[in-house]
Amino acid sequence: MTPKSKIPCQACKGAGFRCDRNVFGCQHCGAKKLKCAYEITLTWGGRPYKDKSKRVKIPANTELRDGVLVASGKRLTTKNIRQRNNKPLIFIEGLPQQTRRNVKHSHGSSTAQIDYAQCQPGPNPPRSIFPISVHVREVLNRSLDHSDFFEFFLHETSAYFVAVNRICNPFRTIIPQMAMSDPVLMKILMAFGGRHRERLVTIKNRRQGQVIPDRSPWDDLAQKLLEEGMSELIRKLRAPLTEIGDSILASVLVLASFCIFFGSGQGNWDDHIYGAEGIILRELESRHQNGTKLLQYSSEYGPYFFLRRWFTYIKTMGCLSSARFRPTTARQSLLIDFKLEEHSKEDGLTQSSRIDLFYSNGMEVTVLSFLTQVTNMIIRKETCNNVPAAFKVSRDATELDYKMTSYLEGKSFLEFLKGAEDFSASMESYHYTYPDVVKGTNILYCLTGQLQLRRRVLNLTSDSHLVKDLLLKVVTVMENDIRRDAPMPPCLLFVLFSCGCELVTGTQIDKRQLFLDSLDAFIDRGVECAFQAKDVMLECWRTSLPWWEVLSVKGLDICFGT
Repeated sequence: MTPKSKIPCQACKGAGFRCDRNVFGCQHCGAKKLKCAYEITLTWGGRPYKDKSKRVKIPANTELRDGVLVASGKRLTTKNIRQRNNKPLIFIEGLPQQTRRNVKHSHGSSTAQIDYAQCQPGPNPPRSIFPISVHVREVLNRSLDHSDFFEFFLHETSAYFVAVNRICNPFRTIIPQMAMSDPVLMKILMAFGGRHRERLVTIKNRRQGQVIPDRSPWDDLAQKLLEEGMSELIRKLRAPLTEIGDSILASVLVLASFCIFFGSGQGNWDDHIYGAEGIILRELESRHQNGTKLLQYSSEYGPYFFLRRWFTYIKTMGCLSSARFRPTTARQSLLIDFKLEEHSKEDGLTQSSRIDLFYSNGMEVTVLSFLTQVTNMIIRKETCNNVPAAFKVSRDATELDYKMTSYLEGKSFLEFLKGAEDFSASMESYHYTYPDVVKGTNILYCLTGQLQLRRRVLNLTSDSHLVKDLLLKVVTVMENDIRRDAPMPPCLLFVLFSCGCELVTGTQIDKRQLFLDSLDAFIDRGVECAFQAKDVMLECWRTSLPWWEVLSVKGLDICFGT
């Protein structure tokens, strides 16, 4: 008798077809010549251990590293990561408020700090297999809520970080896989999922008119997991022989995303990003005798490459969401090389573009490079102190604005969209949603970058025709290219905030409800930083002040790099 799966295969589930659930390959996938794959659900069952004092005895002179027993004192060896020395290079300058170097963390009555300055680089192999460690298994089996929190992040929260798809989502694959061998990262992910689930339950109960307690057991448990994870991360960073590998870098980036997602948390998002940048810088310096600051934006698959793409994205979005910039004095910032090699072409989509779309947030790499350049233009404008320097910034900003317009109207972007559409057609589960969302999100990101360039660098007013024309294009894309019968991706919160705050004059006022409804939808989905975006937006409409001035007056340092 042919074995059957309890759930339909991923292709049939995504396309809405009836699946015969044959584990060796369903009839629909066989007819369409698709790869038939079934989702694997991690189930951590059973009752917790009664004797929680029992621990696995590790032999003397050994230690548990990534789930494998190794002799103490033996250093892991890795193959050097190939670095390409291509142009163009883009300089990512300092984040706002970088005079803070430590992240304060309250734990009981004492106060500890994450001192990223003590980080030492370790091996960073592009691994794809992470065996579950004994300590992670112990954390998962400690409580049924623990495993439920992890499951919630895996299947629900992870989808909030990307514009499209749930199968190739790196926050559903790479990050949870890394957590299977690192209890620190696992606890932070559990806290993330638990906090998100608690928020959604609270919103649902409030709608039903139920009395909401100040704190729920889930919220307390999520906070405890977060504190445990951060305390263990502090101990790792303070240990003199700790090698700072990818699992620690992933923990730092997840902490930054936690602060961004919930609008608060342990420390500030820019402290964690500054620490992540320091880890990457020291790694580059240790591998290159000339002390290079060059980070190659690679399209290759794997934890090593994805984490550095994720870092670049968060830092760029964070700078564009900020109102205060200070030049870096303690160290030189990273140089980012965005020029990717086109290894091959398949279905009209280069491998570099395909990797960026399916293993990142969906932003095309050229668009991200434009936004990074806009960031540097804003920083240059805020920090220049003479007329010739200001004139050069304005001239360069005008050139960049022209390049961004030409890109959206040019052949390369059309080829990119055609390739994305052809590729999605070969994956039937995405056929009805993928092309429009990819097109719409990339256009919105590019238009928002131009808007900031014209408003914050070229000093155009909100009633300028060049500004109003951009806002009209943004609204048109939101209404036509982003599906209205599906939730808007939370990664567009940056677009909604930057553009929505500009709706202060004339006919623009009629479009306010579209942005308010989208922000309310994010709030209903537990994205708490949408509260901050809405409050600032309403203040901009009330006072007609630009949002960066409102942030400065309120002393807010926020980020919408979800």
